[in-house]
Amino acid sequence: MNAVEDLEYSKFVLNLKKILFNIDFKTRIIKENEIRFNTYSKTLARFYNEIFNIPLGPKTNIKIPEIIENTPVLLKSCLRGIIDTDFSLAFKNRGKRKNFYPVLMASFGNKIIMESVKRAFDSLGFKTSSFVAKKYDKRYNKSSFGYQITLNGKDNIELWWKLIGSHNPRLMTRYSTWKKFGHVSPHLSIKERIEMLK
Repeated sequence: MNAVEDLEYSKFVLNLKKILFNIDFKTRIIKENEIRFNTYSKTLARFYNEIFNIPLGPKTNIKIPEIIENTPVLLKSCLRGIIDTDFSLAFKNRGKRKNFYPVLMASFGNKIIMESVKRAFDSLGFKTSSFVAKKYDKRYNKSSFGYQITLNGKDNIELWWKLIGSHNPRLMTRYSTWKKFGHVSPHLSIKERIEMLK
């Protein structure tokens, strides 16, 4: 999550975690602008491991747990959380003057989670695209591969909003600005979008 655009959403997540687990999480900002939550609880780690089959060690091969994948209401909620934290909503101009064409997209560090998320979207009637993209990080002079998934076009975006929705103001204001004006400038900040929607 971005430390600027996702600031309000991070507060929502912290409060939700407190309600669900009665555990205090600490907020860390890393890589200049990325928000992460940390806590140290063996009970919570065991819960994730035993109920959702999430490994205790490195999370390199995780996927959406079967108990969630097989329960539509849980799957929609799970996808909402994944979208709110990992996806971005951009608007392309496609050769026109204004950025009108919506694209909901994310890049994951491994193929397994990407395929799991794609399968979840497909099961709900979305039309998805996926591909592998090579990324270069100039800070560390290192290349890596990202497994990307995209939901392109108006029909996908309207279906996302109808079936899943969002709790993240970053995405909510982008979607609402697009609905109101028919296009969204890539340079608008969240504060500017909020002002435009008043």
